[in-house]
Amino acid sequence: VNEHYGIKEIFDILEIEKPDCIGFNIFTQNYEIVKEVVENCPIRVKILIGGQVVKCIYNDTYPFTKLYSLETKLDEVLSRQVWLKSGGYLFINPTEAMTVIDVNTGKSGGKNKDKAIIDVNVEAINEIAYQILARNLSGIIIVDLINSKQADFNTILTKAMEDAFEAIKPAPKLVDITKLGLAEVTRQKILPDIYELLPKL
Repeated sequence: VNEHYGIKEIFDILEIEKPDCIGFNIFTQNYEIVKEVVENCPIRVKILIGGQVVKCIYNDTYPFTKLYSLETKLDEVLSRQVWLKSGGYLFINPTEAMTVIDVNTGKSGGKNKDKAIIDVNVEAINEIAYQILARNLSGIIIVDLINSKQADFNTILTKAMEDAFEAIKPAPKLVDITKLGLAEVTRQKILPDIYELLPKL
């Protein structure tokens, strides 16, 4: 954006009919551009003048948090109970020393009890990987799996955890699965988790 191309011209070039400026950074040395940006961007713009952030604008009558379902998403991330598609659920309990995640069968079940337990545990592990990433959990994480006397129980769930954690950076590390079905996981802390950020939200 400069003296030759204003915000309207830029939108025309990009073929933007109804501009949604979330994700746009407007760089300008021209203070007159600021007014033009406000008038033509109905959602949110970060304005930088001379490399400095001048203002973040939300110029719409509809609540921004509702527009992008932010309140719903935040409630989901902060909820201690997370339902699984099988009918089972997780109960996530953060403490100062560690995070404890309890896996429960809930409404799930089947004729083959051992297979049902393995299936719920595997589904839970994949959801736990997502929750670790979404909540940015780190430090010591104890997962109380649904225990089974099946001979290859630990082998199957160890492989499931390694596969689920592989895509997360920094990757959680499975230390051990005890005879009681407690999975001991650690993850390096890089940034604050969602609970530390909560007072600032």
